[in-house]
Amino acid sequence: MIKTKALTGLAFGVLAITACAKSDEDVIIAACQNSADGASEAFCTCSYEQMENALPPEILAAIAEKIREGADTAQDAIAELPQAQQIQTLPVLPMLLNCVGTE
Repeated sequence: MIKTKALTGLAFGVLAITACAKSDEDVIIAACQNSADGASEAFCTCSYEQMENALPPEILAAIAEKIREGADTAQDAIAELPQAQQIQTLPVLPMLLNCVGTE
């Protein structure tokens, strides 16, 4: 009986943590909005969409993971990636100009 209660408690704990987990998109957009520049939700969403269109999913996941580990912004997260992954993000920079002026 005690084992059942312990397992049930553990299961609820895992479910609670999983339910609170943010997607990579949510993490990257939140970091953008919380940056010192205080970018708008529209700009941050547009920026994420540009990144999503240009980058392989594993690069987006790596950026989100670096933010989860403490990087303040996507730029900080990219700076922490291995050089080969950093180079893959370069095509995104001019694409971000599409987001300037979005409100």
